[in-house]
Amino acid sequence: MKTKIRSLWLRLFGDSVRAFGVVSLIFLASMAVPALMIVLSAVLPARANRVVNLVVASVEIPYLAFNLVGGSWLFYYGLGLGLELLLLAFILRSAWTWPRRTASPATMATSLDRESLRTPQQA
Repeated sequence: MKTKIRSLWLRLFGDSVRAFGVVSLIFLASMAVPALMIVLSAVLPARANRVVNLVVASVEIPYLAFNLVGGSWLFYYGLGLGLELLLLAFILRSAWTWPRRTASPATMATSLDRESLRTPQQA
């Protein structure tokens, strides 16, 4: 029954259904990238998060430039591209300058013994 409906659908609408499905899948993947970046940055450990942000932001910038080429609403898409490029540049810079190691609680406790880091209440 399912294949009969599908074959009828393809006879009525032809290859445009297949093309629409592929284009929809590409659009879905395109829209999922920023959402996945947000989720993964909350879930992944810092080292993996740094690598993922560097890779995804580096791939996303040429993808955005590709979308701008041939656009009829150049001002609208250019403004959006400019905003996204600024955000991606910030992500790249932040990920690149993240500390490679985080301070452990033991290190932080011993560093409070130094006089310059003490507050008046701790003295």
